[in-house]
Amino acid sequence: MSLLIIVISCLLPIALAIRSPKSLIYYLLYTGALPFGMLFGDDVFTPFGRLNILSLRVLGLIMGCSFVLMVNFNKFMPYWRKWILWALFLLWCAASILWSENYIYGLRMFSKVCAPLIFAGAVIVTNPQESDFKIVEGAIFWNLIVLAIIAVVCKFLGIVSFKGALTVPSHGPAVLAAFLMIPVALASAKIVCGQQRIKWTFVWLVAVACAVGAYARTPLAAEAVGILAIIFCCLPVILRIPFVLLFSFLTTATFLASDYLRHRMFYKNADITLVKLISDPKYVFDHLDTSGRSTLWNMLLKKFYEPDPILGSGLGATESYLHGLESASTAKAVHSEYIRLVCETGLVGLLLFVFAGLVTIFTIYISIDKMPAGLKHIGLTSLALILSYFIFCGSDNAINYVNVQAIYICYYAAIATCLIQRNDNKSLYVNAAEKSAV
Repeated sequence: MSLLIIVISCLLPIALAIRSPKSLIYYLLYTGALPFGMLFGDDVFTPFGRLNILSLRVLGLIMGCSFVLMVNFNKFMPYWRKWILWALFLLWCAASILWSENYIYGLRMFSKVCAPLIFAGAVIVTNPQESDFKIVEGAIFWNLIVLAIIAVVCKFLGIVSFKGALTVPSHGPAVLAAFLMIPVALASAKIVCGQQRIKWTFVWLVAVACAVGAYARTPLAAEAVGILAIIFCCLPVILRIPFVLLFSFLTTATFLASDYLRHRMFYKNADITLVKLISDPKYVFDHLDTSGRSTLWNMLLKKFYEPDPILGSGLGATESYLHGLESASTAKAVHSEYIRLVCETGLVGLLLFVFAGLVTIFTIYISIDKMPAGLKHIGLTSLALILSYFIFCGSDNAINYVNVQAIYICYYAAIATCLIQRNDNKSLYVNAAEKSAV
């Protein structure tokens, strides 16, 4: 069994990378969100000791996609300027391992940080075409249906339960909700662009229903922001700001009007109303129920950030510390990538991460209207997903979800980059032709 898992996770991606790079991309996306741990368990025993299946899958992704990128690196060169900030972020993360107390955890963290970006580079050099986009949409649809069926069956049979939330074995509600951000954004963009509306409305309803059933608060907020971004981009300019204000007001009012939602977000004895939010926002935020996260964050900031705010304590430091604690009740993850990055890579690493994200978001946003009408949904999806991801990073372990979430986001970011570059090349060709004519 261990040999089978190693073949599926590590050796098959390498073989596909050598034989057919596009098949590697398809394989990773078709299997990305599937709960392998449900069939094989979360860990396997090998001659090298006990290994986590998710770690093996990330390793296979890195080896396969690195091979594709190295062999075709000349094809990546026209795009390097659009990814230079992400490259600087990776270089800083790699450098921060040098002052980490635990190199093993530092390398482990670095693999999770770099894997999605290496995957994006591999996507770019395979020169994705419109037919490839259709195949990837099928992969997302397939993963959604499989996960939805497993989650509903497990809920009905009582096989797995997490505080009553909808989930699947080996994933948990947060991991399930992390993936659901992908079909929600894609379906929203396809519906708005008028493409196969019946099919994608069905996808949207299934994904949203599962997300509500999983009830992980941060992914729900991230999905709402993604949908808002898509609608925002499709409205006339004069209506965009009023729409954002109206949407924000109605969403907040609806949320506070629901006892169930309000009690999930705030302490039950708190008197939280829309009037209170406007008149005394400090009271509202003081009674925000972070499930112990705020206490954990304050402790980690004092231990890992305050000693060296600029450089941080080194990549992997927080995870090494939390995993080393003996108390079973102590969290084993930071539950905020911003806190984790500022503790481990300092202000330099955090600012590089945020600035790279903002530049990517702005680049895609200003290019959406220039994309071909039939491919506008690509720009909308990538914009929604990146925005959602940065919201999700606020209070969850987004960097950990390489296969189940990050590679899908990076796929759409990569093909949006390809469409933008092709449009830039076309503009240069037209301008050169006009000058020649003069």
